[in-house]
Amino acid sequence: VEGGQTNCDQLETQVDLTPKAPKSPGKALIINGWRNGEPGRISMGYDVVNMYGVLNNLGGFETSFYGYNSLGFLEADGEPTVKDIEEWFQNEASQLTAGETLFVYITGHGGADEAGNEILGGFTEAMLRSWLEGVDEDINVIFVGDGCQSGSLRDSLSEVADVVVVSTSDLDSGYGDLDFREMVPDGWVRDPNPDDEGGEFTSGFAQGLFQVLANPAGVAAVQAEADASGENFWNQLV
Repeated sequence: VEGGQTNCDQLETQVDLTPKAPKSPGKALIINGWRNGEPGRISMGYDVVNMYGVLNNLGGFETSFYGYNSLGFLEADGEPTVKDIEEWFQNEASQLTAGETLFVYITGHGGADEAGNEILGGFTEAMLRSWLEGVDEDINVIFVGDGCQSGSLRDSLSEVADVVVVSTSDLDSGYGDLDFREMVPDGWVRDPNPDDEGGEFTSGFAQGLFQVLANPAGVAAVQAEADASGENFWNQLV
């Protein structure tokens, strides 16, 4: 984080946080797209902390963060602006060299704005596409988005990124931390990871990455699969 640190206690108590992934994979951009007055402030705060712990502490990415400092774990200045992200791509993404990876993660509310534009975290599909499209072709680009109806971004962003992962379809809602909640008419569905914090998609996604990256044998297995298929390590992992 630019000027900040994490306090990701769960990760710190479980594993040595020395990066296990391939050395100097590239840069990561983490965005908390929560806006003042919206629901989900704490949940999205955990989302970005979870992803920071994996990408920066274990993955070894040079990581930048924009958005509200919801939990006090990351240094931030407030709502991320279009200018913030444009300048980051101009100043930071432009420094990536051939073969490196750009990993963009954003959590926020999704859907369509009043003009009918698909949005995620306050940024339109056109903005996101433009920023990713401006990255050099020899850079590996991964985009992960967590928000309601984020599937509406998949087709467009897949044209300008190597890997796109979104939390829902173009019609479904995303969820914060459910734990115990009635999900079906005839009973209760238990959260399979009830000790998680943050949105259900991001907490599970980060947990999956963590389980591989915290285990040297897991990293070696993914690297072997990537080598066999001629794929980038991070593409193979995600």
